[in-house]
Amino acid sequence: MSGNVINGFLYTKLPYDVERDFQPVSLLVHLPNLLVVNTKLSAKTVPELINHLKASDGKVNYGSSGNGTSSHLSAVMFQLASGTKMTHVPFRSTADELNSMIGGHIDLAIDSMTTLWPQAQAGVVRAIAVTSAKRVPTAPELPTIGETLNGFSVSGWQGLFAPAGTPRPIVDKIAAEVKRIFELPEVVTALKNVGGEPSPLSPDEFAQFIQSERPKWRDVVKASGVQVD
Repeated sequence: MSGNVINGFLYTKLPYDVERDFQPVSLLVHLPNLLVVNTKLSAKTVPELINHLKASDGKVNYGSSGNGTSSHLSAVMFQLASGTKMTHVPFRSTADELNSMIGGHIDLAIDSMTTLWPQAQAGVVRAIAVTSAKRVPTAPELPTIGETLNGFSVSGWQGLFAPAGTPRPIVDKIAAEVKRIFELPEVVTALKNVGGEPSPLSPDEFAQFIQSERPKWRDVVKASGVQVD
């Protein structure tokens, strides 16, 4: 997900129009989230976790890095897909969320793999699954949530935009340069080492991708009940 997609649903007022004021240039990278639990929790797989959540009926606490963030909305989508309920505990950052889990105050989080995976490798939290559509090369042993909940796929992404009205030859030239850079072996390796997936697209492909993201996140933001003034 990206602010370009969710902000139009999340904020009641914006000084810009997310669709009218930006020209998509290229998608850059997909960044999956990681589902982790407190090591005191017995669940070690997604099916075990879902069973635990259903038995707990909303008593399990999940943390996020703030209302309307990727971590918050990823957990909302997980609840919708699994038919479970949890109690949301928002924090100011992923670091605060992680410290609270280590301290035993929250049970679960779905947040940036870049931040959480090293902590899981150190045994500080237990990694259950990744949110991406496919397994991540840096952690091939971790299943995807979609292997249990068919069709589940959440990925943070970063893209490049230009102001609306930018001449198309300039947009195409920038997109071609992005593609060249993001296909360099050293760039691919650096991004994959932190769980990222280089994903350059043409301007038209990127625009289509954004349009496919909007309905999904509109429904998730609505289900979250969060609106920011």
